[in-house]
Amino acid sequence: MLKRLIKPSKSHSFFLFGARGTGKTSLVKEHFLQEDTLYIDLLRDSEFEVLNIEPDSLEERLLAKPG
Repeated sequence: MLKRLIKPSKSHSFFLFGARGTGKTSLVKEHFLQEDTLYIDLLRDSEFEVLNIEPDSLEERLLAKPG
């Protein structure tokens, strides 16, 4: 993987936008998934369906995470 110029904050929320295939998912997995992080992949049909039908479940998931 190429060295990246971006150093995402581990203490703040952020949105990551970009074209397909530019490494957004790889960046998130590389920097955050080793930690206790809530990762929601809306490209997974099951995740999208749950949040589409029950949007309040996002708040429940966020409140359940420590920190």
